[in-house]
Amino acid sequence: MFTISALTYGTLHFAEHDPQMAVIRPDYYIPGSNAFESANTFGRFFFQQVEQKHFTIWKSLYAPQEDVTLRVRESSSWLGFRLLLKKHIRHMVSGQVISMMQGQVNFAYTPVIDSEFRLRNGELYEVFDMQVTPALLKKLKIKDKQFELFLERMGAGTPEWIILKPAWSNVVVLDAVDYLAKDPYKAGVAEEVVRQVIAALTRKRGAERNITEQQLENLYAVREEIKAQFAGKMHLQQWATKAQMNITYFKEMFKQVFELTPYHYLLYERLKAVKAMMTREPDLSLAEAARRCGFTSYNNLRRAFNTKENITLTQWRNLPRFLSAAFAWETALENMIS
Repeated sequence: MFTISALTYGTLHFAEHDPQMAVIRPDYYIPGSNAFESANTFGRFFFQQVEQKHFTIWKSLYAPQEDVTLRVRESSSWLGFRLLLKKHIRHMVSGQVISMMQGQVNFAYTPVIDSEFRLRNGELYEVFDMQVTPALLKKLKIKDKQFELFLERMGAGTPEWIILKPAWSNVVVLDAVDYLAKDPYKAGVAEEVVRQVIAALTRKRGAERNITEQQLENLYAVREEIKAQFAGKMHLQQWATKAQMNITYFKEMFKQVFELTPYHYLLYERLKAVKAMMTREPDLSLAEAARRCGFTSYNNLRRAFNTKENITLTQWRNLPRFLSAAFAWETALENMIS
């Protein structure tokens, strides 16, 4: 078990989390997880953990009440990724500075676990970590030179990264991680999460523009608005205003962070909702599903679905239930990026 300490206060002591008595609570509890909390004068810290044969996941919340530096140590090796779900953290990992912004992901191997990260007073951080076995990675059979080099170097006694600089995840990675956290007992879903993370890290990208922490948080606020109100009428100017950007810059930065344009992200959420609705209510008419999910007509839904999913609505509806529910997002990014 790893040890977490605050540099000026010593080791943090964690106790089993009691939802009835807790001050800090997650948005949801991971089914079957072990949850622990540490309450201190300088902050409260919480994590949930699920351990399976070939992977372990943690979902953590940090709520510092003063600026504090935490150190995580463990004598065993680390192989896996960290995804920042909320806020931004500067890490020191095996002597290497790794600065991560909200929505960025980093995949590494280290011979021992030894990292430091500084947290700012008054912020609420949310982090997802996933440790995997070499067997799981090899099972994926990913054909990418960068990843294959990582596999070759891994285990040689020195820290290694697929890419040193953290990369933007995308809407599919964010959704896949959320899906896994809500049902962590399907090995196929875990493998797909890792596959999507590696794809995000190794995908060829053009030149990227700098973005401030506030601009990034504004973009995430727009994303949350689209997720919550996808069935309603929304406009590009409305989103750009919320992000405090002009339309051109907003479209560019949204695409950089999420790998979809704002319009394609709205379409992604609408199609995702249609699929969830068809799975949940198999007798619902497709015309009614279209209306509830923001499409002006069944024909608009049909055209969008056929184009983006490469399958008809009827064919998708007739897929085995597990496949249609569990892997609704599996090919979404490749089909939707233009």
